[in-house]
Amino acid sequence: MESIFQGSLCQPSGNMGDSGLFFFSLSLSIQVISNALTVWGLEQILFNSPEYQRLRSDSINERSFICNYKEHWFTVRKLGKQWFNLNSLARPSIHIRYTPSLFLAQLQQEGYPIFVIKDDLPA
Repeated sequence: MESIFQGSLCQPSGNMGDSGLFFFSLSLSIQVISNALTVWGLEQILFNSPEYQRLRSDSINERSFICNYKEHWFTVRKLGKQWFNLNSLARPSIHIRYTPSLFLAQLQQEGYPIFVIKDDLPA
């Protein structure tokens, strides 16, 4: 019986260019992330979407956000009672010393798509 992995190797990928390099659009990348999150029982909601606004949530009560900038993804995460920008391009992780809503507003102004991660995350 052929494994799922071996079967996927035989099928063409819509994410691979003629050069053999992989590329991702924002919509395709968020689909991949969404599928990965569902494995853990999590979902993402676009931060400035009407769906999220209907929840009447406050960003201070959330635990994690995923942000994108020019095909680079990073997380803004609450660990304990403190918030961190867990961007792999910024070492070490950056402690956010003010409310996450101000930080997220700044990211939005700069054009970053932001997704809220909903459901139970480990503390």
